[in-house]
Amino acid sequence: MKQFSERIAIRALISTIIVLFSMISYAATYYISPTGNDASGNGTITSPWFTLNKAWSAVAAGDVIYMRGGTYAYTSTQLLTGKNGTSASKITITAYPNEKPIVKKGGSFSYRMATAMIYITGSNIFMSNISLTGFRQEDAYLWVALKLVDINNCTFERLSIH
Repeated sequence: MKQFSERIAIRALISTIIVLFSMISYAATYYISPTGNDASGNGTITSPWFTLNKAWSAVAAGDVIYMRGGTYAYTSTQLLTGKNGTSASKITITAYPNEKPIVKKGGSFSYRMATAMIYITGSNIFMSNISLTGFRQEDAYLWVALKLVDINNCTFERLSIH
């Protein structure tokens, strides 16, 4: 009887270990670049996407979106909604090390989602080291570079918005 209970205990331990390993998620890293392409890129450093929208469609808790240096002239709102990080695994949007991404409104801006260039909702999001510029008032609507709605436990640091 003792051997039988030891085997059950060992099986339970092995099952627990398997369940715990299956719950571990490995964070992904995605890249966007002013020369990237949403249609042909795959989000890697050698084949980056162009828009935050495309990277956001792939991101999950714990993932990092690196913005390569240069100027992003977006012609539509970068709508970053419907995703959340966790307190231990934030979603990160940041500049690639030693590079300076600059986001500006490009050409004819086609989407009027609250007239914002970057519109974020969610929790446990970390954004840093990005410059947002060129948002002059063009009509009766209030134009903003960054609009934050229903956010919780998010960190925004070293952003230059003008």
